[in-house]
Amino acid sequence: MGQVFDLPPLPGTQARAFGLVIRADATFKDLASVIEVDPALTGAILRAANSASSSPIARIDVAERALIRIGMERTKRIIAGAIVSGNSSQLRRVGIDMDEFWRHLIACALLADTTAFGGDHRTVGFTAGLMHDIGRIAMAHSFPGQYAEVVQLVRSGMDACAAEEQIFGTTHTVVGAEVAQAWGLGDDLVEAISDHHYGALGTLSWLIWNSRRLSWSLGIGDGLETPEAVTFDPNGEDSEIVRALGGVEGFENQINWFMGAIAVAA
Repeated sequence: MGQVFDLPPLPGTQARAFGLVIRADATFKDLASVIEVDPALTGAILRAANSASSSPIARIDVAERALIRIGMERTKRIIAGAIVSGNSSQLRRVGIDMDEFWRHLIACALLADTTAFGGDHRTVGFTAGLMHDIGRIAMAHSFPGQYAEVVQLVRSGMDACAAEEQIFGTTHTVVGAEVAQAWGLGDDLVEAISDHHYGALGTLSWLIWNSRRLSWSLGIGDGLETPEAVTFDPNGEDSEIVRALGGVEGFENQINWFMGAIAVAA
């Protein structure tokens, strides 16, 4: 159909912050220098540091101190989530359940992080989990009226990708890969976003495919399609992954913590 799908370019500070998220050698000082000049990122980090689950002794109102309290990895993940969240305002307008959409992204991010091996792979896995539906965000942002038609088709029983293909002639996996390339996210992330429904192109794309499958089994939909039932087997082959996240209850608590931190930047 010739549409051009796009998201607004990231503001300079957020582009620099996102670059630091996917760098293994980023320091506390590097992150603090970009967080403290961006109100949305500052608010997200302070909210996380002062939350009950961070066990604050005294409230923190300085970004660098907040970063130290919650740690490097959590900070990177909140930054990634806050940036993606800041671009997703149109999803509610087209009829997507925003709470469930974000539960799905964060669940996939946590599951990919837990399943990956090695520190760098875990960080990239978390970021890929958060980013895998960026194409859906771009489609809804660029053409909200048409994406609302997609939502209606899905609600009537059509597969989401088939509905996107019918309305747009393409799918959110293809559009997402284009956005990831435009944002300079690197080949592995682009590949994982483009292949997250199949997991056949590489380790990272398999991690996201598997995380989506496990998220679905736990009854966590994507805000557009809804699992028919919880099929997770607490004694099955996936149980070790969920136990590493604190069991089903601990997993839900982690999802809620990240949702609370990211919400302030939306």
